[in-house]
Amino acid sequence: MTYQKGRIKDNKLRSGYAEFLKLNPQYTAIASQDQPMNALQPTTSVYNIGYDAPSQKWGVDMYITDVAAKKAKDSFNSQWTSMVARKEKQYTTIEKKEASKANGKEVKDSRGLWRNNRYTVIDTIAYWKPIKNLTFTAGVYNLTNKKYLTWDSARSIRHLGTINRVETATGKGLNRFYAPGRNYRMSVQFEF
Repeated sequence: MTYQKGRIKDNKLRSGYAEFLKLNPQYTAIASQDQPMNALQPTTSVYNIGYDAPSQKWGVDMYITDVAAKKAKDSFNSQWTSMVARKEKQYTTIEKKEASKANGKEVKDSRGLWRNNRYTVIDTIAYWKPIKNLTFTAGVYNLTNKKYLTWDSARSIRHLGTINRVETATGKGLNRFYAPGRNYRMSVQFEF
């Protein structure tokens, strides 16, 4: 199991870096702020139950992946100043909307707009080796057909531009960022 958690706290540079600070004074303004890191994934646990036949010709595995929700205090919306402080407008095909709303809720601080909820996914995978160099593998992924948003997808959503865009005020377009429902995969591997 992998565990990672972090926030930048009191990340002030030591006095030996004075020359660097003269060249880049903006760095100290950014680095000394207590801000969460969007690169850190929510707590994830993966459990595995499996069986391999004594002949090593076939086997079955079931993986249960449990992912915690990304906490608001652990996320950061880098565009929040343009949304709240400057009160930019959003232009849609019908009307202008205040950019200080996201998914129907008021944006009041720099927390990430889109976060994943807690989810648990079950995957089952089976293999068969009829001969030494040939392996057939088949799997059913997201067996329970759970609708969920991964943190990687959520943090890539922007409120400006045309790539990874969702209508911020209403959340329209968010469904395309959800992970696939129940899906199937088959593969054949021949080693030589």
